[in-house]
Amino acid sequence: MTLEHVLKKNGLTITQNGKDKNADVNIRVDVSFDATSGVFVAGESDYVTAFEPTASQIQASNKGYIVSSIGKDSGVVPYTCFSSVKSYFENNKDKLKKFTSAIKKGLDYINNNDTSKVIEYLKPSFTSSNENEIASVINNYKSIEAWPIKLGFTKENFTKLIDIVKEAGELDNNISVPYDKLVTNEMIN
Repeated sequence: MTLEHVLKKNGLTITQNGKDKNADVNIRVDVSFDATSGVFVAGESDYVTAFEPTASQIQASNKGYIVSSIGKDSGVVPYTCFSSVKSYFENNKDKLKKFTSAIKKGLDYINNNDTSKVIEYLKPSFTSSNENEIASVINNYKSIEAWPIKLGFTKENFTKLIDIVKEAGELDNNISVPYDKLVTNEMIN
């Protein structure tokens, strides 16, 4: 959805699975997300949206290039957040506060240390990547400010996310999605 938003923002017309032959971009939705990089490497598509470290691995193997960052080109779009049912939230506030504090501690470490120090902590979680690949990922993410300095889900960013979901046709345009009923930043304050 965010890729489609960026393409449209840049004036390109989009079709899915080749339905409109006059469109600037054909987005394949017939491929499961976990298979998209393999389809790209096999030469069955011209572009792919890939998470790291996959994007850097494709580039390192000379099978593609990192052209741009969807995250950078889209601006701030909330991507990862914690969701729970109301009862879990109400009954586990201490646990959720500790979880949020751990996330903040990790982000602070990444944002306040050089790449070589961050690699030491990330390496055990990325066993299929060598240190150069991990360094590339860290530097790419730092260069686009992918890791926030401050936690929180603002109303502005929520509205942008809902607009992208509506633009993609995944949510009816007539549906109102109330920020104050769905979002709380209580655990970060």
